[in-house]
Amino acid sequence: QTIFVGTGESYTSGQATGNGIWRSTDGGQTWTHVFGGQDGKAQFITNANMTINTPGELSGTFNAVIGGFGDTNFDNFSGNLVLTNDGSSNPTFLACNALVNASEVNGNIAVIQRGDCNFVDKVKNAQNSGAIGVLMINNVSGNPIIMGGDDSTITIPAVMISKDDGQAIIDALQNNEAVNITVNNNHTDIAMGYLVPGITNINDVVTRNNNGVTEIYATAGDSNYRDASLFTVLGHGYQGVYKSVDNGDTWQKVNLPLDPAGKAFNPFDLEISADNKIWVTTTRSSVNGVDHGAVLSSSDGDHFQVVLPVANVGRMELAVSKTNPGKMYLIAVNYSFGNGVPTLYKTTNAFASRTSLSNPSDGDLGGNDFTNGQAFYDLFIDVDPNNDETVFIGGINIFKSTNGGTNWTQISSYYGNTSTNTIHPDQHGIAFGDSQHILFGNDGGVAYSDDGGQTIIHRNNKYNVTQFYHMGVAPTTAFTGDYFIAGAQDNGTQLFANAPLAVANTVEVQGGDGAYSFFDQDGTEKYTISNYIYNKSIQLYNHVNNTRKTINSETDSNGDFINQEALDSNLNILYSNYSTSGTYAIRRYSNLLGTLSKSTIEDPLLNSSPTALKVSPYTTNSSKLFIGLQNGKLLKVNNANGLYQFFDITGDEFVGSISDIEFGQNENEILVTIFNYGVESVFYTNDSGQTWVSKEGNLPDIPVNTILQNPLNTNEVIIGTDLGVWATPNFNDVNPTWYQTYNGMSDVKVTDLELRDDNTVFAATFGRGVFSGTFDSSASLSSNDNIVNVKVFPNPAVDQIQVQLPKAISTIASVYDINGREVMKKTLKDGDRCQFNVSHLPKGNYFVSLQNGQTKYIAKFIKN
Repeated sequence: QTIFVGTGESYTSGQATGNGIWRSTDGGQTWTHVFGGQDGKAQFITNANMTINTPGELSGTFNAVIGGFGDTNFDNFSGNLVLTNDGSSNPTFLACNALVNASEVNGNIAVIQRGDCNFVDKVKNAQNSGAIGVLMINNVSGNPIIMGGDDSTITIPAVMISKDDGQAIIDALQNNEAVNITVNNNHTDIAMGYLVPGITNINDVVTRNNNGVTEIYATAGDSNYRDASLFTVLGHGYQGVYKSVDNGDTWQKVNLPLDPAGKAFNPFDLEISADNKIWVTTTRSSVNGVDHGAVLSSSDGDHFQVVLPVANVGRMELAVSKTNPGKMYLIAVNYSFGNGVPTLYKTTNAFASRTSLSNPSDGDLGGNDFTNGQAFYDLFIDVDPNNDETVFIGGINIFKSTNGGTNWTQISSYYGNTSTNTIHPDQHGIAFGDSQHILFGNDGGVAYSDDGGQTIIHRNNKYNVTQFYHMGVAPTTAFTGDYFIAGAQDNGTQLFANAPLAVANTVEVQGGDGAYSFFDQDGTEKYTISNYIYNKSIQLYNHVNNTRKTINSETDSNGDFINQEALDSNLNILYSNYSTSGTYAIRRYSNLLGTLSKSTIEDPLLNSSPTALKVSPYTTNSSKLFIGLQNGKLLKVNNANGLYQFFDITGDEFVGSISDIEFGQNENEILVTIFNYGVESVFYTNDSGQTWVSKEGNLPDIPVNTILQNPLNTNEVIIGTDLGVWATPNFNDVNPTWYQTYNGMSDVKVTDLELRDDNTVFAATFGRGVFSGTFDSSASLSSNDNIVNVKVFPNPAVDQIQVQLPKAISTIASVYDINGREVMKKTLKDGDRCQFNVSHLPKGNYFVSLQNGQTKYIAKFIKN
């Protein structure tokens, strides 16, 4: 009845960021958060800092980034600053030529501005003039960057600071003021970027019976948030093996040795061998890379030793015999071979020695990489619990060996191999009931065998875990009922035709990875658009005459993997990101229902990868296209269907990458979201982008992916985040109050919100399918009128709390900490008392939230 579930995994790179470990003591009916999760707001960090010692009016400490050449391992250096002069550049302190003020620079720290020539040339000119170090000033707004280049003759340190921080120094030096600084090396693993604190990636959880005591072990790893414009890492500094001996109430970090470079391992797989030893493998770190990996073991569960060091390795999976303590199988993703090819090993003496095994040969793929370059993502290995010569391996497909890995038989296929079981590709997990009854987990859900893997069938009826990226909803003027189309990770583009309010059957209109999808919105035509990755296969289906049309087909990878697009339904034009290799462009597919034409839109303002596209619904005789960029810029393109003109309407406070652009009651009202950590995420303008205001309010530090305003009550706005839907009933206030509103979807990532013409809202989620709700004039999702404050007793509390409700209700009750993070939840049935055991929670302020129809009950309490 007791279950522990770890959330998030390192290899997902922010696609499935977790919030620690959850425990159920009633077979999964109710769940309590017991460990980990995000611990505060993201912090911007750099590997150095610069302190101005004098003059006093400039004193302070500022972020600095160490260059990638010269002395990078210094502890600190101090000195007076001298503005360089090369006699010919404009300005003269670019140091692109030999310095004419070498005597002044000698023995001091040279101040140089970025621009016009290579960093190594600038720093070398300063070194040749006797400088003891270089302070580089960025020439563009934003954060400092890492200076690249290679010159082994440069021996002095060089750091960069931001343009804003450096301008005051330049001004002082030009006014002949003396400026003295100290630069300190922070010796951090991260050169610059955002660090999201806390344990957000639980890679594995196991339990061990140690002389009658149940011990729980978990591996926590780091991961990068790959969609962010600035490097963002989650969980770095928290990675390790954690242990609980009191049913998960408290956890301690166990003693793990460091790797040969003195860095922390990134632990991954956990296994318990037949002699009750604990085994741990590692995976590549988002920060420290793949230089060092290891297999480690422990008998006491508190102190681990490296049993097998493995160089240049990524993810490693271990399978242990249930009967022979020394017999194990290991998959190590070897990065000596390009993208990382899995290498198989077998040991019969706990890695005192090991034997290399041949990789399975996949009849669908050819070659010896059965993961098709995706071993970081789809990989498992396990051993039959009763016969340790029977081994199962998963990559793209599933393989079985009955002679200890000497020979392999392919037992699943997804690409038309009719001689074996047809099972969805990308394998992630396996679980044995016994030697005959086996469950397999993959990107298509769950598969089952009751004969040891000889026959395998999918078991996905009402198993709702589809990961949708984007969706399009049909207007009621075109179709009666719920018609929508949605692109899914590795599950094609699915058409929901007159879908019921339940887990529904769908029609796959395009295979592979589904991406941006659209329904025509003007009601005069009835067509849908679907897309495979990049611009490789864009299809239009006409629902009037049941014909299919190819808008684009190519083999090149132009745009993004899940490529940003926008449809102008009035003019039947599709706009698509067509950027590649630093060339930024929008492809325009015109006359979708007639003779198709293709053209490209480019402009100097389009200087970063597009991350969001939106066509204004208010301009109908031409296309007014809005483009959000990875660097945080927001562009408006007038007459995008013809002789276009670009305008920059970026807000001064925009930092990060734009995830969504939506409109309010008219074209002047624009709502913008940004999906990075550590930044303000929601902005609004009512003057077409001339001025912007932040609407962050009390929103916790989570990526925001999409936004909608209630057209019947403009004070209500909802957003889709990496932790479900949040709503505010007072968007017009200076600091809106945001509440998490579940509507059945819980903490799942919400990737897209779409509004139908009858004010029905559809939410695409990355893991729980599609949900719908309805806007009305009373702000039904969260309004002050519908919020009822109730009492908690005792308050303050130490162990137990009970919420005093005015009536018996059936709902989900959740407890949140002060950062808005859910830490506990349970399902209530009519007549149930709303009680929580909060003894394991840290001291602090919390609140309980319960939704019952139109009413939200809120209770605050203090945990002592």
